[in-house]
Amino acid sequence: MIQRANTILNANLISKKAWRQKIVLVYLGKRGGGLEIIEHCSSELAIKGIPHEIWIDQMNNKIFPTSTTNIKVVTFHYPHSILQLFNPLLLFRSFFSLIKLYKNLHKQLETDFFQIMPTPFDIMIDKYTERNRKKSRLRLIRLVHDAESHPGEYWPTRKAIQKRIKVADILIFFSNNVASKVIKQSQPSFIAEIPAKLSKYEVNSKYQKRIGQDISSTLAALKLADTFLILFIGRVRKYKGLDILFSAFRNMPNESSLIIAGEGKISDKLPRNSNVINRWLTDYEMDYLIDVSDLVVFPYIEASQSGILPRVLTKNKKMVVAKLPGLEQQSKNSKNIFYFSPSDQMSLLNALKLAKNAQLHPIENFKSHFETDLVQIFLNINHQKVVI
Repeated sequence: MIQRANTILNANLISKKAWRQKIVLVYLGKRGGGLEIIEHCSSELAIKGIPHEIWIDQMNNKIFPTSTTNIKVVTFHYPHSILQLFNPLLLFRSFFSLIKLYKNLHKQLETDFFQIMPTPFDIMIDKYTERNRKKSRLRLIRLVHDAESHPGEYWPTRKAIQKRIKVADILIFFSNNVASKVIKQSQPSFIAEIPAKLSKYEVNSKYQKRIGQDISSTLAALKLADTFLILFIGRVRKYKGLDILFSAFRNMPNESSLIIAGEGKISDKLPRNSNVINRWLTDYEMDYLIDVSDLVVFPYIEASQSGILPRVLTKNKKMVVAKLPGLEQQSKNSKNIFYFSPSDQMSLLNALKLAKNAQLHPIENFKSHFETDLVQIFLNINHQKVVI
């Protein structure tokens, strides 16, 4: 049984012992940052020749199409729409297949069950874990992205987040800010950096074919206008602060243009020189938009971390970032970042103007921003039988 500790452990201090018998990486979302994280973890484990299982939604079997010598891929038909959530047959089959496999893990040799993101399945997983904790040889490891729900977000609820944290055996956080809010919990905890996803493309005609026509036509018009291009990219949510950005941008010089690229509800009252690409973007499209922009803005009202920010750090771009603890931790030491006070329109406007006129510094070694890699922490965890 895993012992508890009231401290954040230094992963480098853990002694290396025999590998635990089984490693399972779990992400049941159909897209998003969680998919990049599990791809990163699996790739690093595979390079080191470490056997593991990947549990994913069947929509993502193109990324992990078949099992190999060291990787076993298990797919699930996970409900992703309102209609599917009210389909009792689909729900029963989905829940039953996952819980059956999860129960079998408890009966096997020592297993580390590494959950990337929260899901509705957590309700069943938590109940079974609590009932069988004393006799189980499974350790439930969970990434904790947030200590509470974002403003305007309905899932996961605050209660679901707290339950998810309470039941886990080991917690991994992406920021000290979130960890400090949860430190009263007794689990061993680690701080990791969100993996930076490097571009997989070369700028050539083959790459250009992967870009949507809506993006190509928008950028073609902006190139003719020869404007300073400001980009907001990512899911559009209330806590991302687009209203503040729109108010600030209305006072920017005419030679500036704004692109809002991402899926979500966007106001019809757009500032002049604004362009909207309101849909989910592929990896190629995100990289392309970042590359052609002059500045990337993060006008967040509240945030524990950003999956986009590490991606931008790997590129030579100016950034305007809300001065929030989680974002500051991710973007430390970059000379191309300009901070502003969250929710402060004038502060954001001044940061945008300052960044626009500032000199672009040569790109820094992005690895300096990622001193504690998620996979290295996970490897250190797996080298031990008992935590403290």
